[in-house]
Amino acid sequence: EREQEWEREREQERVRERERARERERKEGHAERLELEKKAEACAARVTVLEREAAEYARQLQRERLERDERQQQRERLQEQDSAREKELRHAGLMEREQAAAQHAALNRHPDL
Repeated sequence: EREQEWEREREQERVRERERARERERKEGHAERLELEKKAEACAARVTVLEREAAEYARQLQRERLERDERQQQRERLQEQDSAREKELRHAGLMEREQAAAQHAALNRHPDL
């Protein structure tokens, strides 16, 4: 009977040890979950920062593109103006030459002028 009692006590101790082990695992699991949650929060915060930085970078690129496009359009307008002036000057030069040629011809027809 004494052996049976010791056996019962040993079984009860094994049950208590299993319960303590389960409780330890539960606590460790809880601590691990809390640690993972902290890491997840830190990652989410970093993602938020990176998203803000990416949005700012995109805005900066857009501003730079617009500025570059404006400068290109201004260059094109200036080139068009230069071309128009050049045409005007060529036309004026032709007109002057034609006028000079006409005067020269008139003088040759009327040498006494």
